[in-house]
Amino acid sequence: DNLPADLKGPHVVTSQEIVIKVVDHAGTVARQQMDKLNQQMEKKINEVQNAVNEARNKAEQQAQQQGKQEDMPEWVQKQLERMEKELAEAEQKMEEAAQGPEAEFHPKTAEKLQDMAEQMESAQKKAEEIAQQDTAQERADLAKEVQEAVEQVAKEMEPLRKEFNEER
Repeated sequence: DNLPADLKGPHVVTSQEIVIKVVDHAGTVARQQMDKLNQQMEKKINEVQNAVNEARNKAEQQAQQQGKQEDMPEWVQKQLERMEKELAEAEQKMEEAAQGPEAEFHPKTAEKLQDMAEQMESAQKKAEEIAQQDTAQERADLAKEVQEAVEQVAKEMEPLRKEFNEER
């Protein structure tokens, strides 16, 4: 400081020593953001996988139950409603993963998820028609179609995961 001596200057001030360490192996901010987006997408893919597995299980149950009795028992109707809910949830998770902020960094994966969501939506519409069928055989046939559609989506999960890992 430039305070003259007759004004009790210059002042001497001391401060605490601060040590700054530079980490050489830390990634750039952009790389850290990409890693975070990759982790978010991977989490969403895992959620989609779980939802598809649940939907597949419900579809298998329906394919086995439909057609056994001419009248649809109330418990089979409740299972049908649960299956429809699982199909809708799986489709919603696919849509969210395909349209989230991390999807723009994984366009192939997002496109594949969008296609799978459309297939799941189609299966869901078929599932909604099961209860409206007149005969047990018609319900059984439609339930089998739903099961096959969901099974096809489930089979596409492994190539989707592989494609995602290649995009990383």
